[in-house]
Formats: sequence, C-alpha cells, structure tokens
Amino acid sequence: MLENFESIPFYQDFLTKNLLLIPTHKFIVALPQLTVRLSNKDDKLTKLLKDLIKSCAIDHPHHTLPLLL
Repeated sequence: MLENFESIPFYQDFLTKNLLLIPTHKFIVALPQLTVRLSNKDDKLTKLLKDLIKSCAIDHPHHTLPLLL
C-alpha cells in the first residue's frame, strides 16, 4: 500500500486522516520495517512516517530509539 501512496489519492486521504489515530503500541512490531522506509525526501509519505515514528518514540522510547540509532 505504501508503494501506491503517491499515485492513488484515496490512500493519501485515508492514511493522512487515520494513521495517527491508531494506538502506537500496535506499531511496535512493524517499527523495524517502518524505520527502513524513512528517507530524506520531502514528500507526504515521509512526513507521515516521521510523525508516526515520533509518536512511537514518545510513547515507547525503549522500543523505538534503538532502531533509529
């Protein structure tokens, strides 16, 4: 689904509105895969991932920060 983020407006709207409403503890298992997708590009997907990982780091620093370091 992330590959189609830029090309399909439905995914953009849905993820932008709803992704940060999901409790962060549900992303702990997926954090290794999400951190790999971070990049220096300045697009909507990267900003959304950064916001999600930032929320995870605030709520669960012991799980998130080692992946970022």
